[in-house]
Amino acid sequence: MTRLILTADASAAGGLQTARRADIAIPVEPRLVWGPLPPDAALMASFAPEVGALLDGLAHCPALAVSGLDEGPFTEEMHRDKARLARYRDSKISLTALGKAVLAQTEDFSRHNPIHRWWGGTQLTSQNLWRWDSTNGALIAP
Repeated sequence: MTRLILTADASAAGGLQTARRADIAIPVEPRLVWGPLPPDAALMASFAPEVGALLDGLAHCPALAVSGLDEGPFTEEMHRDKARLARYRDSKISLTALGKAVLAQTEDFSRHNPIHRWWGGTQLTSQNLWRWDSTNGALIAP
């Protein structure tokens, strides 16, 4: 069984995975608001884009790390379509062999799913990715 934990920040997510308390830990950054909390449905919808984008990326790529996502991509249009949203919520996702190997750190996700995009004026490719060494708590240059 795969253990998925949503946590308040990236530091906690890394710690949970390092301690092997979660197979997948997704950081969801807090948002400060003034006034009463929104209804539960609206509150959960505010977290959906981050989680949806992560799952879409893992389930809709050349070499899948997650299988069983019956709908997507997770967009606002899908959220308004009750039938599509129900299929998305009812998906029974699981890790593929590649997903398990990535978690075991015996395989590199970016080797199977090349990265080539621009982010904040920086060109990201599979060849220039920095990595985090959780054992030594240090960044590893490409």
